[in-house]
Amino acid sequence: MVSVRTEYGTISGTKDQGFYSFLGIPYAAPPVGERRFMPPQPPEAWEGVRDCTSFGAPSLQLINKNHVVTPELLSISSEDCLYLNVRTPDLRKDAGLPVYIFIHGGAFESGGSNLRLYQGENFVRDGIVYVNINYRLNVFGALALDALREESGLTGCYHVLDAAQAVKWVHENIRAFGGDPENITIGGESAGSFTVSILMCMPEMKGMFRRCILESGSIRGPITSVHYGSGNPSASVENSRQVLKDLGISDSPADLEKLRSISGEELLRAWYYKKDGSLRHLYANPVLDGLLFQGDKVPDPEKQPPADVDLLFGFNTHEGSMFAPADLSPEAYRAELENMFGKNGSLVEKMFPVDSENTPYMRLADIYGLQKFKGSMLPYGDVLSQGGNRVYAYHFDCLTPKLEAEGLGVRHIAELHYVFGELLETVGADNGEGRGMSHIMHSAWAGFIKNGDPGRGWKTYSREKRQAMRFSFDGCRMEEIQDLEKMLWLEGLAGR
Repeated sequence: MVSVRTEYGTISGTKDQGFYSFLGIPYAAPPVGERRFMPPQPPEAWEGVRDCTSFGAPSLQLINKNHVVTPELLSISSEDCLYLNVRTPDLRKDAGLPVYIFIHGGAFESGGSNLRLYQGENFVRDGIVYVNINYRLNVFGALALDALREESGLTGCYHVLDAAQAVKWVHENIRAFGGDPENITIGGESAGSFTVSILMCMPEMKGMFRRCILESGSIRGPITSVHYGSGNPSASVENSRQVLKDLGISDSPADLEKLRSISGEELLRAWYYKKDGSLRHLYANPVLDGLLFQGDKVPDPEKQPPADVDLLFGFNTHEGSMFAPADLSPEAYRAELENMFGKNGSLVEKMFPVDSENTPYMRLADIYGLQKFKGSMLPYGDVLSQGGNRVYAYHFDCLTPKLEAEGLGVRHIAELHYVFGELLETVGADNGEGRGMSHIMHSAWAGFIKNGDPGRGWKTYSREKRQAMRFSFDGCRMEEIQDLEKMLWLEGLAGR
């Protein structure tokens, strides 16, 4: 056993394979009871030594990574979930090691820091202090009510506030784990990437990190979806009221005590199921009401410059393939375009028409990928590069026979297996070629985290030269970003 003194108390961890692990460290007070649906509070100090040799519970959840209802997950998840993990190769306070904070994805609905893919041990072997976090998900992160806003000033963005609190905790405590608080990189994939794109624009977070990594999207992408009110406060409040109506709870200060006393399982089921047993189809995108940011409701890097940071961002070739319904009808395709783009939906349909070679599924998957997960990051790269920051873009295009057989192409999340060097068999890359590509990509990420330079001839991105490193089995090389005009066009139509 080894121990470390944090600002809140002493914790014990383990040493194995040449590095130290501290798991399940509380970075905030448990968000239960009176703290349910409140901004996170700092953890309470403790006496003695707290055992941090096992993971803290992930947020209470009913669904798995494929968004299939699986009540079994109730047994390993909890509302008491605000924990992080630290792995480090050196516990000397003056070691001055670079730090990487990773925020997992899962559509703000599912996931946890205990998943094997996210353990980050290869980063630690490269001399990096690796941190990953749990945060509130689904109803516990996104429920939005006027009564809650009246009480605390914010509502429907508790998951983002949790991540902000975790970053603050790391900045305050990481020196005790050998890390340099002035050399912190925050990164995430999918919903984790969306969260990072928000943290970049929060005034209170400036100075907390030096670099950012966005893998597959920014909050400017999913906010166009009608799911859960498009992040719009009034629409999201109305959706939340419908959830609580089935539980006999109103949006009023008088019912907040009842809201906080009902079981988490009941709340969770009401979030996903109506009284008649049908699914609600709500997604827990953060509610952006102008309070997290100064000015517009959706972060606009042009008007609200993000923190002065270096940036690495990018996407996979077939980002949208996992999300468009395979049996989508032409009518449903048209309706979804109206949902996403409003009156501009018909213009998008003309640009992406259904025909004998392009089914509704193929077209919507393409649009989802281009707008939600690709083009939504470009404004961040444009603004940061103009401000003199180093910006690097990538395009991941490694198609294996296994991925091809699955029919989803170079799908969402596939790149993480190479970046982390974990579970390569999941994407059919547990072979010499796959391990070689993993080494290339992991080394690039590690270089960027250490000193802002991914190396290997990776040239910077700018508004004037929107180029990306293409990772492919036929060679890694710099290329102009593919489908750039479509990305920019859809980003403009997404109309805020």
